[in-house]
Amino acid sequence: MSIMQTVRTLLADLQAIDCRIWVEDDELMVRTSKAGIPSELKAQLKANKQDILSYLTAPSSRTVSEARMAQTLEAQRSTTHAVQLPALVKGEQTQTFELSYGQKAFWFLYRNAPQSPAYNVTMHWRMLSKLDLAILKAALQALVDRHPSLRTTFSEQNGEPMQTVHPQQDVCFEVLNVVGESDEQVYQRARDAYLRLFDLENGPLLRATLLTQAEDKHILLITTHHIITDGWSFWNLMSEFLTLYPALKAEKQANLPPLDWHYQDYVRWQNNMFSSEQGDQLWRYWQNQLSEQPPILDLPADRPRPLLQTSNGASIIFTLPKALTQQLKLQARESGHTLYVILVAAFQVLLHRYTGQNDIWVGSAAAGRSLAEFKDICGCFFNFIVLRGKLDSDQSFASFLSQMQKATLEALVHQDYPSLLLIERLKPQRDSNRFPLFQVEFNLQQPHEEDDLAPFFLGADENHIVQRDGLTLKPFRMTQQEGQFDLSIDLIDVAGESLSGICRYSADLFDADRIKRLLGHFETLLAAVAENTQTPIAQLPLLTESEQHQLLHQGQKATVNLEQSSCVHTLFERQAELSPNAVALTFENQQVCYGDLNARANQLAHYLCEQGVGPEVRVGLFVERSLDVVIGLLAILKAGGAYVPLDPDYPAERLAFMVQDAELKVLLCHGATVSRLPKSDALVVDMSAQSDAIAAQSAANPTPLVGLDNLAYIIYTSGSTGKPKGVCVEHKNVLRLFKATEQEYGFGNQDVWTLFHSHAFDFSVWEIWGALIYGGRLVIVPYMTTRSPELFYQLLQAQKVTVLNQTPSAFYQLIEYEQATNVTQSEPLSLRWVIFGGEALTPAKLAPWFERHGEQTPTLVNMYGITETTVHVTLNKLNAKDIASATSNIGQPIADLSAYILDQHQHPVPIGIPGELYVGGAGVTRGYLNRQTLTDERFIVNPFQDTAARLYRTGDLCRWLPNGDIEYLGRVDTQVKIRGFRIECGEIETALLCHEGIVDAVVDAWGEGESRQLVAWLTGASSAEENTTLAWDALRAHLRTSLPDWMIPTQFVFVEKLPLTPSGKVDRKALPAPDAAQRDAQAQRVPPKTALEKALADIWCALLTREHIGIHENFFEAGGNSMSIVRLQSKLKEQVDKDVAVAKLFANPTIYTQARYLAGDQQKRANRSRAGERRTRQGSMRKQQQTRQQRRSNRQTDIQR
Repeated sequence: MSIMQTVRTLLADLQAIDCRIWVEDDELMVRTSKAGIPSELKAQLKANKQDILSYLTAPSSRTVSEARMAQTLEAQRSTTHAVQLPALVKGEQTQTFELSYGQKAFWFLYRNAPQSPAYNVTMHWRMLSKLDLAILKAALQALVDRHPSLRTTFSEQNGEPMQTVHPQQDVCFEVLNVVGESDEQVYQRARDAYLRLFDLENGPLLRATLLTQAEDKHILLITTHHIITDGWSFWNLMSEFLTLYPALKAEKQANLPPLDWHYQDYVRWQNNMFSSEQGDQLWRYWQNQLSEQPPILDLPADRPRPLLQTSNGASIIFTLPKALTQQLKLQARESGHTLYVILVAAFQVLLHRYTGQNDIWVGSAAAGRSLAEFKDICGCFFNFIVLRGKLDSDQSFASFLSQMQKATLEALVHQDYPSLLLIERLKPQRDSNRFPLFQVEFNLQQPHEEDDLAPFFLGADENHIVQRDGLTLKPFRMTQQEGQFDLSIDLIDVAGESLSGICRYSADLFDADRIKRLLGHFETLLAAVAENTQTPIAQLPLLTESEQHQLLHQGQKATVNLEQSSCVHTLFERQAELSPNAVALTFENQQVCYGDLNARANQLAHYLCEQGVGPEVRVGLFVERSLDVVIGLLAILKAGGAYVPLDPDYPAERLAFMVQDAELKVLLCHGATVSRLPKSDALVVDMSAQSDAIAAQSAANPTPLVGLDNLAYIIYTSGSTGKPKGVCVEHKNVLRLFKATEQEYGFGNQDVWTLFHSHAFDFSVWEIWGALIYGGRLVIVPYMTTRSPELFYQLLQAQKVTVLNQTPSAFYQLIEYEQATNVTQSEPLSLRWVIFGGEALTPAKLAPWFERHGEQTPTLVNMYGITETTVHVTLNKLNAKDIASATSNIGQPIADLSAYILDQHQHPVPIGIPGELYVGGAGVTRGYLNRQTLTDERFIVNPFQDTAARLYRTGDLCRWLPNGDIEYLGRVDTQVKIRGFRIECGEIETALLCHEGIVDAVVDAWGEGESRQLVAWLTGASSAEENTTLAWDALRAHLRTSLPDWMIPTQFVFVEKLPLTPSGKVDRKALPAPDAAQRDAQAQRVPPKTALEKALADIWCALLTREHIGIHENFFEAGGNSMSIVRLQSKLKEQVDKDVAVAKLFANPTIYTQARYLAGDQQKRANRSRAGERRTRQGSMRKQQQTRQQRRSNRQTDIQR
């Protein structure tokens, strides 16, 4: 049991026997009943005397969870390196003195965004009593007179921020008459009063606003800037106000203790401490604790992070069930941990499960009043501590809890080291859109049990009433300080009540629905740890029962009934019987009708049967693009065999492996490929040389030899070992693909399809059978035409193609061709459907197409799929709105497939959280040929069904969207980790592709260890030689508009074209090595050239004490910090007459980018000035014209009279 819990239990036991305990003149006073105190309790009272004194003399609330004196004492006892802080020494009180480190942080934030009210803080409550406004104002004036911090203003002197305490300052008090206004209007008036900006340099920095709704119904707001107060100060001020008002009204002396110490004493003490051994001891602790680069918490968001951090925030108030609150407190008592540690540990587990990251840094606000002398001082003492959790998903929660108990207590002991100084000395990665040490905050407030003002902390219970000396008070709910972090949770523990909290979040990043789900997951997690702390972290539930049911069923579809006697080739035979004279195939100037195609395929099938082809027999198909592709494929299936497509353009080594691995019985070729046959023991059938023997066979359909469970084909895909792997697909897998999608598409005999892709790519399965089983026409696209957007576009027009299947990269080339040539619509396209597959879609690149063609002619469809689940898995019809998305919405599973998104332990992930996509249903294929271990690894038993159904692990990173769609995020194995940052390369590639000069891009990690870096390989609109002259800074500037600095590639490598695998995907292993000489040249210090660059360099050198500096060096990496960038702002104004917001300096951290920004800003101002002059002239001309018109009108009126 913790010291606080011991003290609380003891006080409760003493209260139960009518024993009263209080503190008087720093002594513990006890008054007992006649029965006295039992000897056992008396012994406990004596043993815990000092802890009880600390507990009773602590103010009503702390800003950090359970961080009262009692816990600090406990922390010091349990920490081997406890810090003995120096004593507070009286010094001379001067009117002007320097800032504390906490104040310096707020000064920097103010200079960074002087028009932001983000650091306004307020205490507010309803007053349901008749008020004497003169006395109310006098009570407020008394507070200002009593506390020097409330009379302080700030300025910069000799480049350093200073604060000045004014001997007298009238309180800023305003009364707003809101009688008759609605609650919404009153709330908005109160919020406007709270958000009104403060002028730190001129003051005042405290204002009081009274909104009067009726004679006995008011709302009082006391608002300050955070630089002069903190949460502790507000509780003191509220308590003092409630003492002052009734005392002044009764014309009595208010009983307030004298203030022996002032904020200046604290500032002096803080500075002295940092130059002492104790300060070094504090620094060494944090230096050791936070030695690594702080990881960026990759919380899934609804929108990309803006380039500059804003204060756009929102909040949600929530309450945990009372039963759960009691369970958590019981768990705390039984496990010997504090309630706060249980809560913050559970919060870190939640973040771990959301992000997959194992090193979680959470901020928590510490009171910063480690000496008793500080407790009555009004001022900015609070400080952030970093609670670092290192999680292993296999460890029990109890184990992690013990780890966090130790880390929390040690952090509290060392809480006096300012976070601003930590940032300056640790030099973490600086970004203009996030706090450098952490992005999430967690706090727990635990006021005294007898403190009836505790509910005012959140205003969660607006019906709570407090009576104080004739005043009736009720909470007034108004959120504040939203959006400062990505996520911030504050809980309050009121004795006997449920835990209530407020979750503040960045509205730039998150929608309210996502945060509500997160809070639900937090509650589920807390319920689990309250019940059993021994559960491994990975096994702790997150999902509510309703979510679990939703996620396990929304991706499941109904089965499709198949005719047992049907296969795709028998459906083709039906079309040949129905429409024998309809054209089935077109290749160049050749055409074949359905009847002839069926007859020729039948003859070859009978011949193959004579060669031993039958069920499960594998036949290689080694032919060029021609009619023979379809004839051979049909024949193999009709003979009962399974075809193994072999692309003649594949490397000889790959073909040799495939032939050997597939153990082919027969190898089918024709005259164009016979000379290139891979070495094989298979029987070779040359369709050209043996044409007479084949033609002598029967043209009738062979007797069906196979059923739905037999093998239809084996397609080889790239393997991680460098050797391709054969995917075995059965007839039922193929047939159900079309049965499951035919209602969506309505394919028919009016459709014209293209066979654009190699028959060795599984997209061809969709193209061939999509045409032939519905009686459509299939146009086999010549190889050279597939490589020419112009020729292919002309083919689409001439052949009146209605169904086009394309990889996105191929379709982008068609879009570029349309744009470049401005193709006339004299021969419009006949397309009904454009279906994407094979690779991730970048929706933004479709914008020109939608502008030209609209959404319906044709309809664009994004179909995600993989060979192992038979071509297609999901379907999403696209519209123009989709182009705004940075990722690819792949829609929902087709009718007979199921989708699951699971974490690394195969548990369903919540909506919006990335996980690996697993696919189940009738499309899941047999597995890999001759690779049983890999098959068992990738094709797993479905853990969510009782049957023997299987799931395929796709290796693709996806997440559920709230509407049930799936968003594709990239490959699990293309995520890289550099300098502690987890990076999805696809996100950078998408950003690069939005640059007008970039045609294609691949991003990957290069190197090992500390030399590991991000590299981008690029192709441009012009030649690679010209592209190398593109300024790297220009590309970096483009990327910085959407990405943080740690996601900007170190190098850009321009190539003529990206290397591709035989299936047409980028071959990352074949990417050229980055040019070390080019990298070194970029890394060299480039001197300033322009006058502005030279002026900036002079200022930088003076600030950073450098003799020389390069225009590409980063300000912070060169030694700058938060305060020096504020000085840079001042110097720019003094020396180059440029008034630049600190945020802009953050966003442009090099001399090169600053000079470009300043020059551009000057041009904008000139443009605005010229535009203003034009508007003035135009306005003057309009006035003159109106005057002349009026005169004409007046004259006309006179004539009419």
